[in-house]
Amino acid sequence: AQTPPLPLHSIPARNRNSSKTGHPSLLMRVGPNVMSEVGPNQVVKSSTVIRVGWRGLASLLKCGRDAESYRSLWELAQDFAAFNPHTRFTVIAGGKRREWTATQPEWRKWRTCDQTSAHWYDTENLTELIGAYVRVGQRRTVRDFVGEFAGLSGTQKRAAVSREAGLAEMHLDDLVSNGRVDPGKVERLLASMKGHSRLVKPQRLGILGQEHVVHAIQSHRAAGIHYARQAGTDENGLPYVLEVGFGVKGDGPRKLLFGLNHSRVINVPSQHLWNILANCHVQVFDPVVVFVHQTTPRLSFTDQGKGTINNSARIEEVTTRLLTSVTKDFAKEKRRAARRERQDELSAVQVERLRSSIKKYSEKQRIKKAAYAAMPEAYRRASEGIETANARQVMYQARPLVLKATGGKCWKNSSYFTQVLLPDYQKEHEEECAHWDITFDARGHLREPHVVVNVDLGTVGVRNYVASWQDGTKTTLESPPILDTHPTCGPMNRYKYALFIEKEGFDTLLARAGIAENYDIAIFSSKGMSTSATRMLVDKLSQAGVTVLVAHDFDRAGFLIRHYLSSDSRRHRFAAPPRVIDLGLRLVDVKRMGLQSEPVEYSQNKNPGSALAQVAGITGAEINFLIREHVAQGRWRGERVELNAMTSRQFIDWLEARFRALGVIKVIPDKDTLQHAYRRAVLYACIRRAAEQLTEQARDERIEPPPDLNTRIAKLLRAKPFLSWDEALNQIVSAINNQSP
Repeated sequence: AQTPPLPLHSIPARNRNSSKTGHPSLLMRVGPNVMSEVGPNQVVKSSTVIRVGWRGLASLLKCGRDAESYRSLWELAQDFAAFNPHTRFTVIAGGKRREWTATQPEWRKWRTCDQTSAHWYDTENLTELIGAYVRVGQRRTVRDFVGEFAGLSGTQKRAAVSREAGLAEMHLDDLVSNGRVDPGKVERLLASMKGHSRLVKPQRLGILGQEHVVHAIQSHRAAGIHYARQAGTDENGLPYVLEVGFGVKGDGPRKLLFGLNHSRVINVPSQHLWNILANCHVQVFDPVVVFVHQTTPRLSFTDQGKGTINNSARIEEVTTRLLTSVTKDFAKEKRRAARRERQDELSAVQVERLRSSIKKYSEKQRIKKAAYAAMPEAYRRASEGIETANARQVMYQARPLVLKATGGKCWKNSSYFTQVLLPDYQKEHEEECAHWDITFDARGHLREPHVVVNVDLGTVGVRNYVASWQDGTKTTLESPPILDTHPTCGPMNRYKYALFIEKEGFDTLLARAGIAENYDIAIFSSKGMSTSATRMLVDKLSQAGVTVLVAHDFDRAGFLIRHYLSSDSRRHRFAAPPRVIDLGLRLVDVKRMGLQSEPVEYSQNKNPGSALAQVAGITGAEINFLIREHVAQGRWRGERVELNAMTSRQFIDWLEARFRALGVIKVIPDKDTLQHAYRRAVLYACIRRAAEQLTEQARDERIEPPPDLNTRIAKLLRAKPFLSWDEALNQIVSAINNQSP
C-alpha cells in the first residue's frame, strides 16, 4: 500500500512453504503487472513476495479447499482495499477469483519512504532517534541528519539550522556526553529545525474521501450511508485525519471496518470506540457497517502487541462527535424500539425505513459532489478577468453545471450553497482556493472605542480591518498628514450621480473596477425594500441636483424596490420630484446576455402582477415573464433573474454601458471654486514644507519622558475614566509644555 496502484495476488502455498509455526503460508505477491495465473513456484520479477502464517488455512488440509473456505481471505483483501483507493487487489483461491479495482489510481498519501517532519517530534523522540544512529555506529554529521527531514534538505537550510543550534561542523556522536545524548543540545536543534520548516497540512497525510468510503461500505450491500470527516491538529501538535462512515445492511450481523494509517485493524483498537458504539446503540447483531479510519504521523499504543491505541483527548473527542453524527438516525430508531420494549431488536419495518432514508440523503450528497466538481469552473466564470466575485455569483455559475450533472437536481435554498457548500469547499481545498477572492455580505458592524473606526462584519470588512491592525509602537516621528483632496462632504463639487444597488455584496467588485473613482459616482445599497432613511437620502440628493441610478434584480421585488424608492410613503413624502433612473435588469438584458432564470412562487390570493402594473415603464412581456401562471388557490408561479446571474465582467460592462448612455462624466467645479481650491493647495504646500522642517528638528532633539509617566497616566485616568490612555498622554504633554519657560 506504500506504492502506486499495484495488484495483489494471494495464493495458498504448498506444505513445503509452511512457516515455522507449522501453519500453511499465504504467499502474497505485489507487483506492477496484472497476472491471470500465478503458480507457487513461479518467479515474479519487479514485485515483493510476502509470506504470512495464515492460521485458518490449516483446517483446509483436512476439509478440502472449496470457494467458501477462502471467504476470510477475500474479506481481508476487501478490507485493505477499503483503506487504499489507489491499489487494486486480486485474490485467486479455491478456483475462484475476486478483484477490487482502484477507485482513485492517482490518489496519494504520505508514504513511509517520504521524508518525516521535524514538527512530528518532541525532544524525547528526537533524542531516541539520534541515540539509535549513534548506537549502530553511523558517524553522521548534524547537517546530514537535518537534511533527512521534510523542508530541510537544502544546503543553505541545513547550514542555517546547525549554525543556529550551535552545532555547526559537528557529528551526532558529539551530542553524547557521559554516555547520554545531551537533551539541551537536542532541544536547540529541534527548535531550529521547526523554525526553518513548515507545518505539514493534515490533508497531505491522505484523505480517502467520501466517494471511496461510500463505495467501500456499499460493497457490503449497505445503504443509508452517512459520511463525515475532520482534519486538524491534536494537542501534541500532530496532524490527523479522521474519516467515519455508517450504513445499514438488509440483514446479517454488524460489520466493523477500522483502519490506522491505511492498514486494516483486525480488532477494535480502543475501548473508547467500544464505548461510542454502545452509546450510539450499535450492537453486534445490528445489520450495519461501521467504518472508521485514522491517519496520524505517530501512533501510541498501550501494549507491546500494539493492540490498543492510546489516542489524544482531542482525537477521542472528534471521533465521538463524528460517529455520533453519522449514527444519529440509526440511534433514533433504536431508541424508538427501546420505548416499545424491544431494546436490542430492530423490526424489518425499521430496517427498511433506515435504508429508504438514504434517498433524501443520497440526493443531497449527489448535489454536493456535483457542486464540488463544478466549483473551480464556476469561480473561473464568475470572476472572469476581474479576479473577484461574491458568493451568489459563484452559485449562479455553478447551478447549470450541477443541474446537468445530476439530471435536473439542485439545491432549493441559495443559502445552502453560499453558507455551506462554498465555504466547506474552500476549507477542504485550501491550496486550490488560496488565490480565490470570494466575498460574503456583512452581517453586522464593529466599532472601536476612542477612534473613528466602524467595520462592516463581512468578508472584505474584516479582512481589511485585520490587515490594518497595529499597536502604534512601530510608527515613526513624521509631519502630520495633510489631505490632497479638497475638504468636501456631500455631493457639492464631488459627485452628480449616485448608484443605488438593491443588495449588498458588490463592494469589492466595484472597488476593484474603480467605478466610484472613474466616474465620480457615489454608491449605496440596502437589503430588501427601501426604508424611510433611504427615501430621505434620495430626496436630499435630488434636491442637491444628484441623479440616483438604480440597479436591481429582474424580479417582482426589484421593480417594487425601485418604485418605492421614488414614491411617497406614510412615513416620508418627497419635498421635490425625485431624480431616479432605472438601470435594470430588464428582460432585454436577460435575453441579450443569456442569463439564467430561476423559478419563484408567490403565496397570495391576489395576482402578484397587479402590483407591478403600478411601476412606470414595465412592459407586459416583463410582467408575463415574472408571473407565469396561477398554480392553485393562493399560489402563483413565475421566473426571476438576479444581478448575481451576471459574471463579474458582465456586471461591470453592463454598468459602464449604462453610464455612457446616460452621459455620466467626471466632476469639475466652477471657476470660483477652482480659484479657492488653488489658493488652499498653495497654502497647504507651504504648511507641508514647514511641517517637514519642524519634524526634522524634533527628530534631532533628545526628548526624554518624565520617569513617572506611567503613574501620571494612571492617576489622570482615575480622575477622568472616559479618556483613553493616549488622550491622557496628550493632556500631560500639554500641561508640561505650558509650564515650560
